[in-house]
Parts: sequence; C-alpha cells; structure tokens
Amino acid sequence: MSNELQAPADAPHAIQHWLSAIPSALIPGSVKALSRLIGAIADYPAALLERETAKVKSHSRSLDQVESAIAKVAACEAAGDEAIVARAVETLVRKQYRKQVNRDAIAVETMKLLTDGTDASGDAVGTESGDPGASPEEAEAALIDDDWLNIFERFAEDASSERMQGLWSRVLAGEIRKPGRYSSRTLRFLSEFSQADALSFEEYARIALFDFIPKSLAIPETKKNIADLLDLEAAGLISDPSGLGLTRTSTFSASGLAYIIEGDFILMFRGIPGTTMQVIIIGLTPLGREVLHLMPGRDILSAMRLVGKAMKSEATLEATIGRITGRSGANIQFQPLETLWS
Repeated sequence: MSNELQAPADAPHAIQHWLSAIPSALIPGSVKALSRLIGAIADYPAALLERETAKVKSHSRSLDQVESAIAKVAACEAAGDEAIVARAVETLVRKQYRKQVNRDAIAVETMKLLTDGTDASGDAVGTESGDPGASPEEAEAALIDDDWLNIFERFAEDASSERMQGLWSRVLAGEIRKPGRYSSRTLRFLSEFSQADALSFEEYARIALFDFIPKSLAIPETKKNIADLLDLEAAGLISDPSGLGLTRTSTFSASGLAYIIEGDFILMFRGIPGTTMQVIIIGLTPLGREVLHLMPGRDILSAMRLVGKAMKSEATLEATIGRITGRSGANIQFQPLETLWS
C-alpha cells in the first residue's frame, strides 16, 4: 500500500490535547464541527481513547481485513463475478479511507489554529463604523449550521494536498469562531478555485485592505497587462479591474480622524475636520472579501503599511497603525505601533 494512505493515527489524541487548550466559548462549536470530521467526540475523551486502543496497528492489515469481510458479504448478495465485487469493494474502502485521512488532517490543523489565541482567518470586523463583530458570549451561543457543515464536509474530505487542507482548516476555524462568517457560496467557490487564480489572488491579497486595493498598488505605471485582474473579475473576486470607476472617499470627523479597521488592527489618519481624502481603488466583492482572509502568508500589518502609504495625500497630516485594545460604542481604544508619516 502506498504512503499516501498513511493516516495521522494520532489525530484523535491531538484533538484531545488541543480541545482542552482552546477558549471555553469555542468548545461547543468545536465539538460539533470536529464530530463531523473524525467521528463522535461528544463523550470526549474516553471514547477517543477506547477507539484508539481498539485500532489495528497496521493500516495495511486493517484495510485488507475490512475489504475481505465486506467482499465475502457482497459476494453472497451479488450474483456477479466475485473478482469484480472484490475490486469494487477495494476501491470503495480505500476511497473512504483517503477521505478520512483528509478529514483527520483538517481537524488537527483546525485545532492548532483555534489554540493560537488569534483569529486564524483575519476576518475584517469593521470599517469606520467600528463594528466589533460577534462577542465571546454570542460565539458561545451560536453553533455552526448543520447544512453548512454538510457542504463543508463534502468539499473538505477531497482535499488531499497540504495547501488545500490548510485552506479548509482556516475556513472551519473562522466559522467556529463566528458562525455565519463564510457563506455556502464561498465553500463552493473554494472547491473549484484554480491553482492559477489562487496564486494570482494571493499576490493581490498582500496589498489589499478590508474591501479594496489601491489602484496605484495593483496597477503601477510599469504594469501594462491586466489579464490576471480580468481573470479575477471573471471569477467574481474583484470589481472594476481597470481602476477607473471606483473611488474610496473618507471624511475626517470633527476630531480630525478617519480610520480603517481589519482584525485587531487599525489604520488611523489625521486631517483637517470636515475635509475628505480620496483614493482610486479596485473593489473586492463580498466573495472576494471572504476569500481574502483565507490566503496563506497574508500579513495585515504589512498590508496596512502598503495601503496607508498609497493613500498619502495633501489632505492627510498623519497616518498611524495601532492595535485595538478596547471598544465602547463608536469609541475605539488602541495602542499605537508605528507612524507611517507625520
């Protein structure tokens, strides 16, 4: 049997370890989601240990025993050729085994993401409105929708590459933290996301913030071919790739502030109260916004530095990046991390 069939045999033990380390508010949602991937863990941890102890140590021998047992029953029930029945059973068993290997890998990686203390998806929680997103209490009360889990399980179990398993892990971790974060349309899109489009969008994700990409970053003067942007528009991720029709306008408040929030970070601009600053942009669609936060290697702070500098104008007197430390209504407290210009 090839090495690709070697399952992470310690997956349930790993789940047991990480499940005890995640925030308590996330445990109900985690148990429900992971039960669908690796089997019932409602009676955790005793059932896991019992199940592992009963496993046959050799996966090759296990598969052979299962195939042999099923083949005997199937041969009795079927009037067809025993050899054909045996091959059909072998194909079925090994196919399901591969899917379980994929589900176990995604479950373990999801738990790693949930225990790191940060929002694995980097989902945007607001713009100038300062929308705080779901509170821990709301997250605890909400559980992942069963229909959503059905769709997720169907797509995730076919993710055999490390890249796709990492992608589905980030999706599940984000959904556990905030049920309803990723739409079923996004799941279907990800299942068909081409390697070429994914690599292209990863590059633009590094210069995108919240729901836009400054045109000056996406289409610098040296860029003459925008075929990749047109492909991303056709995929439904961005709008107006020519960067000619969309303008992002922000008005400085009475205290001379305007800001953009993504995740736990804030990009703060200071200017003359009542004046506006504008930047020509390429917009991200709702689908694009969801996929943006799943791209590997994206760094929100790095994106804020690039976008903040691209938005520099005569109307802005200062730009600062900070980490949000608290919120009270429209008031946001943050710790300054660096000044882009002043």
